[in-house]
Amino acid sequence: LMQYHRQQTNSESSSLVLPYLNLVMPVHMQGGLLLPGQSMGNKIGAIVSQVPAEAAEGASERLHQVHDTLWNRKQTPTA
Repeated sequence: LMQYHRQQTNSESSSLVLPYLNLVMPVHMQGGLLLPGQSMGNKIGAIVSQVPAEAAEGASERLHQVHDTLWNRKQTPTA
């Protein structure tokens, strides 16, 4: 997506850096695994979190930042 966006921009704005992305992940609202014979039903929801997209630190540091962001989001009572 970011590569496509850069290709669509002109050369003046080719240095565009996206600092954050909004990530939406489906989740099972009751947590855990579905047991055999148990249906998902209306127990599906989503967690939305803003995660680092591009950083000067490199891919390894960005992965660590995304992990920390998602871990902290998952620990909130509303998650």
